[in-house]
Amino acid sequence: MTQTTNEVTAQAATEPDALPLHGTRLIGTMTGNDPARALLRDSNGKILSVAAGQETRAGKVHAIHADHIILHRRDRLHRLALAG
Repeated sequence: MTQTTNEVTAQAATEPDALPLHGTRLIGTMTGNDPARALLRDSNGKILSVAAGQETRAGKVHAIHADHIILHRRDRLHRLALAG
């Protein structure tokens, strides 16, 4: 199946420099009745789906909230907010 994207949608979905390419970025969270998960883009551009307790290159995921996550790295907690 092949789909094309109309010009209006393509322009709305393509925002130059919306996410800096360096470092780890939080691009989404999924919270609710199931265990929460977060979508991260790492410094190599790889998209990861992570849960609390999981290790990443940026640190161990300590907690996931609707608009941010908490990472544990080098004996400190770091808040990573949703990009945008």
